[in-house]
Amino acid sequence: MKKLPDLALTTGEAAAVLGVHFTRVKKMADAGQIRSRVIYGGWGKSSARMPAIYSLADCQENFAEYLELRKDGDPSIRRPRTRIDEREPMLKALQKVPQILFDDACGTGDAATSLRIDPKLCIRYAEGGALVARKGIDTDRVASGDAKWWIYSRSSIEDRRAAVMEAERRGRKTGRYKFYERD
Repeated sequence: MKKLPDLALTTGEAAAVLGVHFTRVKKMADAGQIRSRVIYGGWGKSSARMPAIYSLADCQENFAEYLELRKDGDPSIRRPRTRIDEREPMLKALQKVPQILFDDACGTGDAATSLRIDPKLCIRYAEGGALVARKGIDTDRVASGDAKWWIYSRSSIEDRRAAVMEAERRGRKTGRYKFYERD
């Protein structure tokens, strides 16, 4: 298996890579064991509902430290991680999805704000290939790739925005077809 770059992970993906329950991931991030960043998901204004992304490199490093401590019989480890079996299938699944780096990642709301469009249109652009984005992988459905929210590449959003601004500068309005544009 090839080495993955520092990808942005959803909570479920990070939990699978770490071999822990998904509720532990935020606690580990709050304790400073792994890096995380809150992104704007797009719907709802509550900060409690905003998703977070996690660093794959930090998750890999934390798991390696855990294995080393387990090997040495360190008494600071109270109990073993119970979901280690989810780790390998998740790492294989992450190799098949678009590689969006942790520092380059943003959410649907961030993409919509930057492009000045509705969040639903961002998802359509992503599904159509106009933006580099991916759905988070749900650990219960690793094969299907289902998830509740998307991770976008900020650089692809900036490229799309620059292309739209260039088209508008040339007088070619992008977007919906208007009745007065017919010739």
